[in-house]
Amino acid sequence: MNLTIQKAIDLLGSQQALAKACGAKQQHVWNWLQAKNVPVDRAIQIEVATNGKVTKEELCPEFFKALPKITIARRRR
Repeated sequence: MNLTIQKAIDLLGSQQALAKACGAKQQHVWNWLQAKNVPVDRAIQIEVATNGKVTKEELCPEFFKALPKITIARRRR
């Protein structure tokens, strides 16, 4: 069980409430609860839905913790 998703469910009150806040189906929330990680786009939605009490970094650490290492080359003029 994904304890981070369970925390989000507990904060919002139910799987259905989390699903509604993310524009998803309750079945999707159940799937996230069984998975290690959730889709990146859903992680962002969950962070917003929980007012940052569950973060995208907690939900998808491999993706979001790698972002600071990514640099974008500056455009030369």
